[in-house]
Amino acid sequence: MSRLNHVLKALPGTVSGTRQQPLAQQAANVVSDITDVELNRFIWEVPVIKFQDRNVFVSYQKKLAKYVKELISDRWRPLMFPPGKHPREGYRLFIDPTETLYTLARAYKYINPDLQRDVKQYVAQMSSKGSPLAGPVGQRRYDPDEGTVRSLYDVPPESMIQVRDDIVRSDLARLYVFWLWADVTGDWSRIEQNWDFLQKIIDQPPNKMAEDCRNAYLAGLIAYCRIAFRMRDVKAVEKGLNTAQRAFRERLEYEYAYTRGGLITQVPVLRTIFGRWRNLTPEVGRLCSAYALQTHKHLMDVYIDYHRPTWYLAWNVETMWRNECPFAFPTMSAEVFAARAFILREPAEKLKGFLDIPWCKADLFYIQKLLFIIEAHGEVFWQTYNRNLPLTTASPVWPEGELSQSQSKLVR
Repeated sequence: MSRLNHVLKALPGTVSGTRQQPLAQQAANVVSDITDVELNRFIWEVPVIKFQDRNVFVSYQKKLAKYVKELISDRWRPLMFPPGKHPREGYRLFIDPTETLYTLARAYKYINPDLQRDVKQYVAQMSSKGSPLAGPVGQRRYDPDEGTVRSLYDVPPESMIQVRDDIVRSDLARLYVFWLWADVTGDWSRIEQNWDFLQKIIDQPPNKMAEDCRNAYLAGLIAYCRIAFRMRDVKAVEKGLNTAQRAFRERLEYEYAYTRGGLITQVPVLRTIFGRWRNLTPEVGRLCSAYALQTHKHLMDVYIDYHRPTWYLAWNVETMWRNECPFAFPTMSAEVFAARAFILREPAEKLKGFLDIPWCKADLFYIQKLLFIIEAHGEVFWQTYNRNLPLTTASPVWPEGELSQSQSKLVR
C-alpha cells in the first residue's frame, strides 16, 4: 500500500513470512509430508459439543431466541452500509441468502421446538419458487429493493452513491450451508432431489484467494464428500476426496508461507478485509488450528489486540488499512470473532467481553456471535461422520495418532 511504502523501504530488508518474502519453499516442503489419510480427518469428523451445565448460558439462549425471532419475522433487505471518502462505494451487506440459512442452521439446535418449527416454516417460504433460497443452491443475491429496511438510519437514494454488493458464496461453497441445514433438521429431501445437479458443481473453479483464502470453498468440498457419502455415490466421494485434499494442501501452503502477514486482503473496490478469517466453519477453523495455531495467535496479537483493540465495537471508527470510511465494516468484527472461536478456541468468559450491540435489525453476525459464546461454554469432541451404511471404498476411517507427525512441523 502506497502510504506504507516509505516504511517498508526504510527496513534493513524484507520480512520473512510476509507478502514481500513468503516462505513458499519451506511451506511446500512441510505440506508435502502431510498424508491424504491425515487430511481426511477434517472431512470425516464432525464437531459434537457437550455441556456440563447449560444453565450458565441461559441468558444468551434467550437473547438468541429473541434475535432469531426478529430475523424470521419479516423479509429483510440487505444492509446498505454508507460510503466514505475512498472507496466511494456504499456496500450492500447480508446480500447472500445462504448467509441467512447458515445462521439459522447454526442456531437451530439451541432454540426451543416451537421456534424450530417457525424457523423451518420460514426457510420453506424462502425456498419456494421465485424466492431467495429457491433452486438447488438458492439465488445468487437478495433483491436489494424488496423487504424491510434493516438500518436504523435513512438510506440515501442509490442515484447519489455508487453501490456494490458484498462478496457471496460460490455454488460449491453453498453446499456446506445446505448440508448443515439438512444435518441439523434431518430433512435431506432438497439435497436428494437435486443431487444430479449438485454432484457436477465440484468441477467449477474455486473463487479468488483474496476473498476468503477459499475457506468457504474448503467447507463446500467437505460437505460435498459427506453428501456423496450419504448418497452412496462412490465415484463422487473419490472425486470429492481428491479435490478436497488438493485444496487443503493449497490452503496450508498459504498458512506456512505467510506466518507474519497475509491476514488482510484486498477485494474490489479498493477495500480491505480479514480474508484469512472470513467464512470460517468449525472444520476449516480446526484445520487452521491444527497446523498453524501459533501463527494465528501471533496475527491476533499483532494485528488485532495491539493495533485494533476496539475491533468489536459496533459502528466503531474505521481502523483497517485503505478503507477511508468513517466506520468499520460489520464484517471486520465478525471475521475476528470467528477466528477467536473456531481457531483460537478462546473461552466463553473472554468472548463475552467482545459482544457489543447489533449493528442493525436482523443482524446475522450478532446471532453468530451469540452462538460462539454459547458453544464456548462446552467441550468440543470430533466424532466420525457416519450416515447409515458404510461404503466399500473411501469410508471415513481414521487411524489415531497420525496428526501429530505434521503438527510438530509448524513454521513459526
